[in-house]
Amino acid sequence: MACSWIEVKNKVYAFPSGDVSHPDCDAIYAELKRLEGLMREAGCVPDTGSVFHDVEEDEKTNMVCSHSEKLAIAFGLISTPSRTRLLITKNLRICDILPSSSYQRSHAGKFL
Repeated sequence: MACSWIEVKNKVYAFPSGDVSHPDCDAIYAELKRLEGLMREAGCVPDTGSVFHDVEEDEKTNMVCSHSEKLAIAFGLISTPSRTRLLITKNLRICDILPSSSYQRSHAGKFL
């Protein structure tokens, strides 16, 4: 299972892909939704080409947007002051959408 980790205020938080167990789950997914909106306004859309499940396009987009590294980044954005450097550790290869996450980071007013 894909999992990413982030350290915030000397505590390490783990985020498996699609995680909904974190106490701040609602805020994390709200941040992801906000960032997705900013990206769409800028002309970027999630690349669902790597999703091979037989599901509707909206579900593929949800799957791509809940990758573990995106959850960790969203948590970092809502849990740290502006311009805080985030370090994300991942147990698998970085997915093709990470540049989109970097783009999200720069548009959120912070550096990746």
